[in-house]
Amino acid sequence: MTWTSLTTDEARAHRLYGFGGWMIAVYVLALLLLAMNLRNLAGGDAMMLIMFETEAQVAMARQVMVVQTIALLPFLVLAPLKHPAMPTAALVGFAVYALARPLAVALLMDINPVKVMAVSGNHLVIGAIFIGYVLLSKRVNVTYRHRVKAA
Repeated sequence: MTWTSLTTDEARAHRLYGFGGWMIAVYVLALLLLAMNLRNLAGGDAMMLIMFETEAQVAMARQVMVVQTIALLPFLVLAPLKHPAMPTAALVGFAVYALARPLAVALLMDINPVKVMAVSGNHLVIGAIFIGYVLLSKRVNVTYRHRVKAA
């Protein structure tokens, strides 16, 4: 794909520049995931014990949630600041978010295979949505990379 670079002023003048559009939806979803992780880290054992079968598995899931929570922070901090490192940091963070729980469940926990899919599937889908957005978004390219597709 060929790109045309924009100066900072040209990028700021572009109609897609800024924190808006679908980015707000992705940002709100990331905030909701962060809030859910924090709630599960603070308590909520009844729901955790439905998905995981033992206290040891719940403890491991909480450790994974700490990693996932930290993985979301670069996007949540850098996106509204329009920091140029956001796309790279977000891609790494979203990949960690998407893969941490599925890998932990598949490799480190002995639970029912149906539960593996239930616990892992949504993380893979959400991670794929986040990664796809960062890679394909015209707004991300204009705002953070100061470029547009060549005509």
